[in-house]
Amino acid sequence: MSTTLKRRLERLERLAGRNKGAGSTATLIEPAADASEEQWHQFAIRKTEAEAAGRVIVAIRYVQPVRPIAYRGRVVFVPPKKPAVIEVRPLQTEGNSYAH
Repeated sequence: MSTTLKRRLERLERLAGRNKGAGSTATLIEPAADASEEQWHQFAIRKTEAEAAGRVIVAIRYVQPVRPIAYRGRVVFVPPKKPAVIEVRPLQTEGNSYAH
């Protein structure tokens, strides 16, 4: 997990659990489209534990899940932060020369 994503998750967890104190949030990464049965099982266990503890769930969602996921309680969905692709080109002036 990148440093930027970790900082962003920490900030969201603080905001989501501001009134409930430390340990009031749980971060879950939803299984990918090609996830195995074991990965779905582990996710279900972690989700159930977080719901039973009454925590606010911060769910990282890469794509729309293949199976429907029903959350109980407060949930904050976060897309993974991907660096943007920036293309830089020189500006053209009249003719074939480029601006400086």
